Amino acid sequence: MAQSLSKTREEVLASNVVAAIPAAGNTDLLEVLTNNVERLAVEIVLTTQAFDAFIMLARIHPDSVYVTITNAITATPGGVVLAASGTLATLAAANTGWALLDVRPFFSVKFQASAAVDGANVTIRAAGRN
Repeated sequence: MAQSLSKTREEVLASNVVAAIPAAGNTDLLEVLTNNVERLAVEIVLTTQAFDAFIMLARIHPDSVYVTITNAITATPGGVVLAASGTLATLAAANTGWALLDVRPFFSVKFQASAAVDGANVTIRAAGRN
């Protein structure tokens, strides 16, 4: 399945299914346009191998490049993380994790991950409103 994105002035919905995430490097999972969006909820459903990295990147402006905002989304709120189910970088196989993020300052955000062992399959969904 290819990434899907639906964006209006007041709402954004996005989802993607990514298969066979390797253990080396970081694989793009989902990119979401967040201009005019205040909070973004993200759900990650792993069906096979665990993660060993989960990174949030952002662009401030349409002409900007992506920069790492956090690689430590945890259940302890702070920075852009308002709440989370746990440490998403160590999400175990056959589990679901989530995070609620403050994305007001960003034009768009992108999520990347690396598997602990080659072959992780993930479904990632995001929803946001202003």
